[in-house]
Amino acid sequence: MMPGFERTVGVLTKALCYLAVSMLAGLMLLGSFDVIGRYFLSKPIKGALEASEILLAGIVLFGLAYALRTESHVRVDTFVILFPPRLQAIIGCVMSFLSLIIFCLIGWQGAEVAWQSWQRQRSIDVLLIPVAPFQLFVSVGALAVCLELIVQIRKFITAARKET
Repeated sequence: MMPGFERTVGVLTKALCYLAVSMLAGLMLLGSFDVIGRYFLSKPIKGALEASEILLAGIVLFGLAYALRTESHVRVDTFVILFPPRLQAIIGCVMSFLSLIIFCLIGWQGAEVAWQSWQRQRSIDVLLIPVAPFQLFVSVGALAVCLELIVQIRKFITAARKET
């Protein structure tokens, strides 16, 4: 069951990473065209700042799960590397579990905020589009991180059992 789950999580993580890369490319193009329009044509792009904020949120939150999967994030393990492998796996499991709790809370609260925005029909003033779908970036990104943390916890448990 877990290898299929791990593969599915990997596909989701990769898809979100590609979406984040596309958003980054869009952000770069938007920024470039806004600068060209503002300084050379005296016509800035309406809502460029707001669109940039939305894109930045998606880039960061969708990229988190991929960073976790590829271990591209910053890890400070000054003392942990001195411990035996089994203890390292146990510490990794505990830390991943605590992270899982935190990201579950982040996802839940992100969904709450998006739901409240949807009910109040909040919109981005300059662009006149609803804000709720973009606020869901938080929940989707947190969900992907939670799934990656579950995969990681399983790997730590397997490593801890192997070392006994």
